[in-house]
Amino acid sequence: MERVRIGVLGLGSMGRQHVRVLSELPDVEIVAAVDAQAEARQRVEQHAAVPTAADWRVLLESNADAVVNALPTPDHYAVTLALLEAGKHVLVEKPIATTPAEAEELVVAAERHGRLLAVGHVERFNPAIVRLHELIVAGRLGEPVTVAARRVGIARPVAPATDVIIDLAIHDIDVCGFLLRTQGRLAFAAAHALKGNRMEDHADLVLRYGDTVAIVQANWITPVKIRRLTVTGTEGLADVDYLEQSLRVFRGAPEVFQGPLWDFFAVARESEPEDVHVERGEPLRAELEWFVRRVRNGELDVVQARQAARALALAVEARDTIRGTR
Repeated sequence: MERVRIGVLGLGSMGRQHVRVLSELPDVEIVAAVDAQAEARQRVEQHAAVPTAADWRVLLESNADAVVNALPTPDHYAVTLALLEAGKHVLVEKPIATTPAEAEELVVAAERHGRLLAVGHVERFNPAIVRLHELIVAGRLGEPVTVAARRVGIARPVAPATDVIIDLAIHDIDVCGFLLRTQGRLAFAAAHALKGNRMEDHADLVLRYGDTVAIVQANWITPVKIRRLTVTGTEGLADVDYLEQSLRVFRGAPEVFQGPLWDFFAVARESEPEDVHVERGEPLRAELEWFVRRVRNGELDVVQARQAARALALAVEARDTIRGTR
């Protein structure tokens, strides 16, 4: 089997993880790992036998089939656009760009050049979320009524380069769109920056996806790391722990109580929890395997990129709404 040739741009913490996983895939050849900083290249060279380079433009004329763009967010738009125009398939880390207009232009460019554009919203590849998606599609929870996502803690940046909505909440905005299979709209947003920061450190959002309400809470100040998502449906409730990759379901439709008040506690019973089997695995590996497979098979639609663009638009709208009301 001929290998898919891939370049990696940006060798920070996320870029190094891409190099690690891609170097483990038998059907992938890393043609270059690129970073302007010599120290970053040296760190990769110590752990992976891959060629490195200082200038990302070497990939424009290279034989790479695809490129992972893990550069800082301000470089997502221009670099990704140049790569698409050079005929490369691209997986760009989230967020897809800095503005909705840039995101839309990238989607259009991918379609125009017949290239695959994917965005690194890795949480939709979390095995527990994949399994939950299967349950929702199969109607096992009935009609989704409410989604509650909590992504909080830890390690508040001293001088964050972006706000908590774009950095953290966007993960769950994207997951909500993935699970509910419809476009969302902003209903409410509140956020605040702690003393000494100009960027928002905690945020609470309310989104509507058709008749389903999604509540997204994000911060990096809670002193414990929590990554949970709960879906309440007309026939049950599902609770996901992203970190544990666990999925627990409580089944049953609501019952109407009839009878004397003193009999209420005799008949009111909670559903017994059901631990749904989840085949645990590394979400980043699943994401990269998916990307490589699509490149190999020529599956060039931009559905996921459009969803990522919509997630960015909602996040930016929430942030701008908050700043406009101060």
